[in-house]
Amino acid sequence: MVGAKYGLRDMNSVSRILARVRRVVSFFHRSTTAAALLKEKTKQQGFKNVKLLQDVPTRWNSACDMLERFLELQPAIYAALVAKEIRSNVNDISTLSEADITIAEDIVSCLLPLKAITTVLCTEKMPTVSIILPLQRKLLTSVLVSTEMDSDVIKQMKKAMASDLESRYSNKQEFLQECTALDPRFKVSCVNAEQQHEVYHRLAVEAANMKPRLVSVKVEPTTSTTTVADDLPALPVMLPDMESADAQSDVKPVDVTTTSTKITSDLTTQSSCASGGLASILGDVVFIKEEMLPKKSNLEQAIFEIDVFKGHALIPMSEDPLVWWI
Repeated sequence: MVGAKYGLRDMNSVSRILARVRRVVSFFHRSTTAAALLKEKTKQQGFKNVKLLQDVPTRWNSACDMLERFLELQPAIYAALVAKEIRSNVNDISTLSEADITIAEDIVSCLLPLKAITTVLCTEKMPTVSIILPLQRKLLTSVLVSTEMDSDVIKQMKKAMASDLESRYSNKQEFLQECTALDPRFKVSCVNAEQQHEVYHRLAVEAANMKPRLVSVKVEPTTSTTTVADDLPALPVMLPDMESADAQSDVKPVDVTTTSTKITSDLTTQSSCASGGLASILGDVVFIKEEMLPKKSNLEQAIFEIDVFKGHALIPMSEDPLVWWI
């Protein structure tokens, strides 16, 4: 977070502590003898971590890591600095006093909550744009609020970081409010009551003005083309009685095709009625014309859908908002 970077850079007392710790860390990184001795001292004193960390100017988290590791290995560091093997080479290194150690501890305690937030954001697999406003509100109303127990250094750091953070995203507020409002984990919980209606109204207007997009759907061709007529057996041809010539002369040829078609049509009608239920029987009697139904405008439909969305309860923070929308 850039606010933390300004809090570290713009305070003389903090910059001084960081410079002193950085000088000690750089010495152990440059000297192989000093590094080997420090490793020996840390193992003797039972430390799991045996290496100092160097901060990087482009990553404010690294300053917190450097101070935290320095404070952790402080007894081993002092034991190595006074050892005769490297004592003559540490004249230009000024160790930290008790007051400096206290300031370093205050700096770490102030930065650890910000480091935790940054770590979560870097490892988050879900969309993060909708959590910018909730995090900003959390920092400004809780994490960066000074308490009576804070030292002067912590109060100054919190003030500097809060001042920088408060002015950020000022030109993106409407966009961030809409992103957060559409997140079922937060909705409009991060804006005041007066702004909540305004945010939802903007979303409704934007949704109503959206142009519909055509979605192509691939339909697989069906392999089943069997009809009722295919399943019907062929009708036999009725031959006349050959007993008399008069009877034979009165016999007319039977049109098998016409008879089969009529029977097939009757069976198809019966099958349709059986499968369609009342819709196939009374569909032409009871009906509702489409123009008789009240038709909503795009804006009215958008407002209706937003009202439905507002009625749903918030989902847990661990759930994916994109999955909820699907």
